[in-house]
Amino acid sequence: MFGSPFKKQEQAAKPVFGKQPVKWKQSAQMVPKGLFGAPAKGAGAAAARKEVQMGPNDDPFLPEPPTSSIQVIAWAPQDYRLAAGCWDGSITIWEVKVEKGDHRIHRAPVQPGPMFTAENFRCPGAVLDLAWHPDGLTLYAACTDGNIYGIFFDIGDVQAIGKHSAPVKSVSWCPVANCLMSGSWDRTLQFWRRTESVVDGQRGMSHSLVHKIKTPERVYGADVCHDMAVVIIAGNASNVLLYRVADEISFMREASSPLLHQSRCVRAFGPQVNGRTRTEQNSGYVVGGIEGRCAVGYFDPSLSGENFAFKCHRDSDHAFAVNSVDFHPKHNSFATAGSDGTFVYWDKDSKSRLKAFSRIPTRGAITCGRFSADGSMFAYAQSYDWAKGLNPEMEAAASDCIRIHWTFLGHAGSDECIKKR
Repeated sequence: MFGSPFKKQEQAAKPVFGKQPVKWKQSAQMVPKGLFGAPAKGAGAAAARKEVQMGPNDDPFLPEPPTSSIQVIAWAPQDYRLAAGCWDGSITIWEVKVEKGDHRIHRAPVQPGPMFTAENFRCPGAVLDLAWHPDGLTLYAACTDGNIYGIFFDIGDVQAIGKHSAPVKSVSWCPVANCLMSGSWDRTLQFWRRTESVVDGQRGMSHSLVHKIKTPERVYGADVCHDMAVVIIAGNASNVLLYRVADEISFMREASSPLLHQSRCVRAFGPQVNGRTRTEQNSGYVVGGIEGRCAVGYFDPSLSGENFAFKCHRDSDHAFAVNSVDFHPKHNSFATAGSDGTFVYWDKDSKSRLKAFSRIPTRGAITCGRFSADGSMFAYAQSYDWAKGLNPEMEAAASDCIRIHWTFLGHAGSDECIKKR
């Protein structure tokens, strides 16, 4: 199920935004000699490199990391490709190879079209969000230039598929409505229907605006689960908007957030998992704020009495922003990542912390964390979160990279702590 859908083929990249075509290297040339990007030179050298390469949680990092602050990462829905979007406009994609228990990470998987990496694809503005199409052949990017870009791997093309009048903060695929939802600082949600066409034997993709919603304030984040959408907007009170996104797109209600300060991230959760049986109940969302707190809410207004908030990503002196929330696809527990440089596993049903991991060994934050589609890996981005504005010293000290934490059983570095108690 999680094998690569692409066949081996060498091809030159097309010009993108005026850049010259880039000749593709063979994938074998891009696989590092060592296990995670460095040649083995004996046990002593390996021990000296361990803190840098593996980190405090024994988590390897992806080779050739971006050179700018990492805003967002996103796993492909059908395999182990991981995309990262950065503040310099670059989009980089890696593939994790899993063969006979040996986990090797390299960049630029072999495929028919060009792989868009930092060297040959760059958005005109910062990349604020990424979303994959369910077929895994298209990646959508939200950009600060107001455009939504589509990267079509099967036809080797890049298009600006839609536009807002201000930076685009979020993109999410709506599986029931079969369209893309984008949210912007222009105070709108827009919904884009995708159409495939063939002209003179050449396949092409087009997107048309099918619905537009005005929001009370700037959109700061959004997520979709099944036919439910949750949107957070600027402001401290009543800044959570709930929508039903099906054949018809309709506003459900506005929810008051129990957080005292600005919301920063949001993630929706759907059916609970009970053994092998899925039951439709208690669909909702988790919102993370800049104050070191998270709030759990439910779409069903009759369950509003079950809403609660909890403190996280704090120490004795400081409260750090919660930058990311993501749910495990099988256990429905979730992970938060914060500006304190840690990530934590939680169980919302028992209202308990499952496990807190060690802080990364730099001054950087964890700006985003995501589980792979099968839940076997948790990727997290170590970078500067721009909490102190333009600060070259902080940005340089953050040591931008993406690390992989193995969560499936059978791997030496895996753990069962993501399971609910």
